[in-house]
Amino acid sequence: MNGTTWIICERGGRWTPALRLALERRGSGRPRWRIREVRQLAELTAELAARPAAIAAMEVHRGNLADALHWLASATREFPAARCVAFVDRGLAGERHWAHVCDALREAGASEVADSPRRLHTVLELGWRHSAAIASQFAARKTDNLSLAEQAWTALPWQDA
Repeated sequence: MNGTTWIICERGGRWTPALRLALERRGSGRPRWRIREVRQLAELTAELAARPAAIAAMEVHRGNLADALHWLASATREFPAARCVAFVDRGLAGERHWAHVCDALREAGASEVADSPRRLHTVLELGWRHSAAIASQFAARKTDNLSLAEQAWTALPWQDA
């Protein structure tokens, strides 16, 4: 597996450039990333259907919080191999209710919640873990039809070339 596909759903242009820049800065020795941009949740669903092991990230603001919660709940059921990220507008809730909004998004299915394009470290970590997990699942599938001895032999680091 060469990398992970990120599908970003946002109406503004804050999150995608920040994510692209963060991936480039921290990308040395990491898998190659592909970023696809969409504007509507229906488009996000269609892209995720075509790439069911992708990372789906959505911008969440006052106008789409209810839709985002509903989408997250259904996407985690429909696409269990995908990971969902919420990019939240900090103005969505006051400081008093911020934790409740994050909890609701996580409970609905968001694996990570980011509140600033400048603080994407945990989102990037999720991407790296997800990419490694998908790669190991892919490698495991390649050896499923091998005998136990053949599987052991392919796992040895000093195999014949």
